[in-house]
Amino acid sequence: LDANSPFSATPLSPRTMLIVSWNVAGWDATLKYIRQHYKSLEAFLDRHSVDVLCLQEVKVTRQRLGADAAGFGAHAAGWDSFWSTSASKKGFNGVTTFARKGLSTGACAHCLKDAKMDAEGRCLLTHHGAFSIFNVYAHSTSDDPDGSKQAHKLEFLHLLRTRMQELRAAGQSIVLCGDL
Repeated sequence: LDANSPFSATPLSPRTMLIVSWNVAGWDATLKYIRQHYKSLEAFLDRHSVDVLCLQEVKVTRQRLGADAAGFGAHAAGWDSFWSTSASKKGFNGVTTFARKGLSTGACAHCLKDAKMDAEGRCLLTHHGAFSIFNVYAHSTSDDPDGSKQAHKLEFLHLLRTRMQELRAAGQSIVLCGDL
């Protein structure tokens, strides 16, 4: 590409933060691929200069996180990881955010302030000082003859919008990423 093209590669400045969003459609297969090609999750993240990695559709249960988190890559050296799992449909949905140590100040998996929606494991809020990230895996509306899936998705998006507005009103900058 021409150096003046808006699509030409530009090196990242020291103050640039790279946030990557990826629907992995299952953490196990993704981690296996990463380990085959990069040897470790840490090597993958370093190779691509990632600062924050937001994953959707990880399909990990809370029980597995408690029993074998290190064994399936839930923790990476030099990284904080935050997980929101589905309590309503075990092994479905789920979002995860990995952030380089020192870049996050906290996280919340009950960020929509709605017990039913939060139990689905579709939204994770992480705080990073001057800004916060909503990592979202929104509902599919395929195969929806009666419109109930669409109505559920719209309810979810309304709650998400309300929560984002609350944080913005409190002076927080917001990044929204995910599979919407």
